[in-house]
Amino acid sequence: MWSRGWLEIATLGSASWMPYAPQGVKGTDDDDDADIVRFIKAQRIKWLGHIQRMDRARPTGKLLDWRPMGTRPVGRPRQRWQEDVMEDLKNLEVKIWKETAKDRRTWRDLAEKAKTHKGL
Repeated sequence: MWSRGWLEIATLGSASWMPYAPQGVKGTDDDDDADIVRFIKAQRIKWLGHIQRMDRARPTGKLLDWRPMGTRPVGRPRQRWQEDVMEDLKNLEVKIWKETAKDRRTWRDLAEKAKTHKGL
């Protein structure tokens, strides 16, 4: 049982992870992470436009304009999905988003712009 060396025992199972990227394999860096975040934010913007064009009789359309009633818990208010998207639209310098969302082509171009915008 003790015939194995300590290095062999210590590294047992470590073949599945590596502290460095092997040659020829692209490693992750901060720019790749930022690209993923911008992609997700662009998808949220696309979804907001889809909901805005949706009939208000549908449940998803109703929820866009719904405001919760009652009291809030003590402490800092929780950030809501729509507030996050509004912040992204502000960074993209979109003023009248409800009117812009009605035009699918313009809204799609805006979502594509969000994928490459460095301020998001």
